[in-house]
Amino acid sequence: MKQEKKYVINLHLLENCNYCCKHCFARFNSGRPLTVRDWKRIIDNITAETPVSRFNLAGGEPLLYQGLDEIIDYINSNSILVSLITNGHLLSEERIRSLKGKIYMIGLSIDAIRPDMLLKIGRCTNKGEILTPVRSMSLCNTIKENNMQLKINTVVSKLNFQENFTDFIETVCPDRWKILKMKRFSNGMFDNSEIEISENEFNQFCSMYSSIPHIKEINLKNSYVFIDSGGRLVDNSGEYDKPISNLLLEDFSSAFRSLTFDESLYESRYNSTGNNAGEKCP
Repeated sequence: MKQEKKYVINLHLLENCNYCCKHCFARFNSGRPLTVRDWKRIIDNITAETPVSRFNLAGGEPLLYQGLDEIIDYINSNSILVSLITNGHLLSEERIRSLKGKIYMIGLSIDAIRPDMLLKIGRCTNKGEILTPVRSMSLCNTIKENNMQLKINTVVSKLNFQENFTDFIETVCPDRWKILKMKRFSNGMFDNSEIEISENEFNQFCSMYSSIPHIKEINLKNSYVFIDSGGRLVDNSGEYDKPISNLLLEDFSSAFRSLTFDESLYESRYNSTGNNAGEKCP
């Protein structure tokens, strides 16, 4: 590991989610969520010998984690940036304002615009409640007004690859729009292979937005450093994600050296500009 490089580490705080997205790969089968104390131990373990530029808090839905604010404050106390990936359903303007100065970037998962499509892909609660486009736009505006970076994540599957995002993206004008090809996932109890999109279909989808700044990601293999909800470092180089080290018991720096990891691919993910990504929105 090159000590001069600083890494983005993704902490999947819990598997629980208030949505039921059909493409989701965050199925860790790790039992009950870890305590705040455990996550602090893991953060200390990671930062002991590894330079970290940012911890990205994800899930499941991280806003369901009751100790979220304490973890954010702890990371800030170590002078490390914090970002948050959320479906936005539990987010409010007041909550965003409370995070001002603590969160570097909020990423909203926006996989469809039309309400019927949101329901079709499962981006809704079990009662059929959705985050409407109007509500999404309001949250985006509040994020930017409070001096946080705005990121939009869009996962593309067979269900939504004909959805048109142009008006929405041009209106909210995110600092980053990341378009991701759906990751095929199966663990015996959950299987999303029926809605997997081909690489050609994915490229066709992205080509519709050649004039809109975006970053295209076909896969995250070997370039996404993440800790699952059980506190385990995960190797995602194969067809299935494989936990390789319990960071409550084992040293992160040693585990990281055994991880199948592509430094150049990692660099391209976090430092490249993608398609017009360095430009401003129209």
